[in-house]
Amino acid sequence: MNSSQRKWHGFVWLLIVLIVPAILFLSVKDLNLFTWEATHSEELKSLKSDPISVAENNLVKLSLFESSVEIILKKTLKHPSSVIYEIDAQGNKGQLIGQLTTVGLYNFNITELPYGILIYDSIKETEITKLLF
Repeated sequence: MNSSQRKWHGFVWLLIVLIVPAILFLSVKDLNLFTWEATHSEELKSLKSDPISVAENNLVKLSLFESSVEIILKKTLKHPSSVIYEIDAQGNKGQLIGQLTTVGLYNFNITELPYGILIYDSIKETEITKLLF
């Protein structure tokens, strides 16, 4: 490399060092990554502020909202295939809501308000727990 090529080489790398971070900054800025929380946090607070009904036992805590069910699983289930069903007015197993795996917080969307929730082992076909609202 002669001296003129070294000068151009240094100049090109200086431009790359300045332009690439600017392009990255502008592209991330246009993604609107941080505006979702600002616009939707009020909606989420209004939906989750007042549960319609709450039920609790030593295994789970259920909070029923207008369009969702919040389930806090307190203990690990011994049944690996635990699923959640709605309970209808007659106390029968209704529509499948979702599946529970480990201890934690679960949110499931529902179409209509259930009379209760049934946690059921679908492999052994046994009822784990039933809570009515």
